[in-house]
Amino acid sequence: MENKRLFISLPVEIGLIKQIFKEFSRLNVPSEKLRLIPVENVHLTLKFLGDTPLDNLVPIIDILGEISQKFGQMNLKLAKTQLFPKDPNSLARILNIAIEPDEELNTLYEELEETLWQNGLANKESRVFKPHLTLARVKKAAKFEEFQEFLDWKVSGEFSVDRLELQESILEKKGPEYFVLNTFDLE
Repeated sequence: MENKRLFISLPVEIGLIKQIFKEFSRLNVPSEKLRLIPVENVHLTLKFLGDTPLDNLVPIIDILGEISQKFGQMNLKLAKTQLFPKDPNSLARILNIAIEPDEELNTLYEELEETLWQNGLANKESRVFKPHLTLARVKKAAKFEEFQEFLDWKVSGEFSVDRLELQESILEKKGPEYFVLNTFDLE
């Protein structure tokens, strides 16, 4: 049976992402050790579904359509920069910007998580939901200290979200390519 590598996301206004990358480019970080996420690929992942059988596609689309009708447009704010993993004794792997806690966003996440799990369409996530925007992946070993200016950066901004997106991720040598399979308006 054929599978698709899927995830559910919220889009981010492209103008905000361009501004973030413009400011990011001024920071003193080892850019030669990074693979920046293409501007058009930056998103807020709600749920990574992974390899999903094609038979599950229609039920997932139906559930996303039902859930999206229960939520309205959201206004989300950038919070702070962070490195994953967060342990300063390990090597940095991912540079991202956290999203400020938002009750409606958390409720949307929990409803997706529970409904997909109850319908046998996804596993339950064991980690706590920490919404963020990934800016770059570290491609060569780098220590936390090398990204101190990134961690000290006082990032700010907000964006409106008016839809959910079901996306497919196809892994390529140069990095993943994302394709929006379906959108669901937040009423």
